[in-house]
Amino acid sequence: MTFTIIFIGLIAHLRYTPLNEPTRNVAVLVTAQNHVAELIVPPGAEIPTSRAHFTGTVDALGNTHYDISNHVLTFVGLPTGRVVRTSRFSSDVPKLADISKTTDLEPTYVAPEKVGGFVNTFIDLPSGTLDITAYYSQGGVHSVIKQRTCVPCATQFTAAVSGDSVEVVSDAGQHLLLNPDAVITVQNLKTGGNDPDYAKFATLMKNGTDAGTWSVCSVACPCTKGAAKCPPISGPNLECSNSTFP
Repeated sequence: MTFTIIFIGLIAHLRYTPLNEPTRNVAVLVTAQNHVAELIVPPGAEIPTSRAHFTGTVDALGNTHYDISNHVLTFVGLPTGRVVRTSRFSSDVPKLADISKTTDLEPTYVAPEKVGGFVNTFIDLPSGTLDITAYYSQGGVHSVIKQRTCVPCATQFTAAVSGDSVEVVSDAGQHLLLNPDAVITVQNLKTGGNDPDYAKFATLMKNGTDAGTWSVCSVACPCTKGAAKCPPISGPNLECSNSTFP
């Protein structure tokens, strides 16, 4: 069976090798004003457990929204090994080194996986594949890259599961037990305000001061990549899209 995580919002996919440790693949939810870090579980995907749990609310569709702010999350029941990035993930998700003009990660928070300050949440990804789920139907222009391009609105991590469950475990001792074929969503989206958000990614980079901003193409530039498309594009949507390192 295949376990799937969909990533939406202000999230950076980082790959780095701490000193004397194995290479890590981490999804980082960046701290930004009016943003909420959530793990969303659809109806029927969760297996009840009596262990300590995350705080959650249920929406009108029956999805449970769990608050994962200020946590480091790991997984039990997924294979360990290497995370593979598909060619379109590598080419189409903007690279932090390109947009911030600095090539090293900020060691204060990133390498030790320390939440607080610039980082809201860390999610350690084991062996699996990173790919793009869908693109905005219209392209955008980044202030640093300065060219019209297709912009992914969602990325995904998939992993093969041989067992009968997958468990999400937080550094604070919370547990969430899921079916092995669950499709869950991790999102870090704006709940209000109009301030630019994408520039916040610069805080993940050593001496980073700016990661630029996104704007909608002034002349129509339809995106022809991929079959899946996101809701109609807008500036705020673009400002809450993913990035990657390296």
